[in-house]
Amino acid sequence: MVDFEPCVSSYAHDACSVLVPLTQIQSPLARTVLDAERALKILAGIRAGDALPPVEVDVPPQAVAALRYRLKDGFHRYHLSSVLGFTHIPVVVQEYFEFEL
Repeated sequence: MVDFEPCVSSYAHDACSVLVPLTQIQSPLARTVLDAERALKILAGIRAGDALPPVEVDVPPQAVAALRYRLKDGFHRYHLSSVLGFTHIPVVVQEYFEFEL
């Protein structure tokens, strides 16, 4: 996929999700480790045009307009979308809850 250049704004997804600009999602911690095998499966799905699940986000009460969403699930899809040059990502907005790391 060296020469991959997206001609659409996001990977294929189902109609139950909403497209959100990647720039509105708070970038997860830089130390997020991607599993190579999982990443390759996702890349194969993107290449085949398969509908992939949306990522899960929530909206923290202290969120600012530019970074409205916080990623809860879908780190591989988020990072791969960014690296591949997609501008948007399908999301499902979940109810906000505070969690401790």
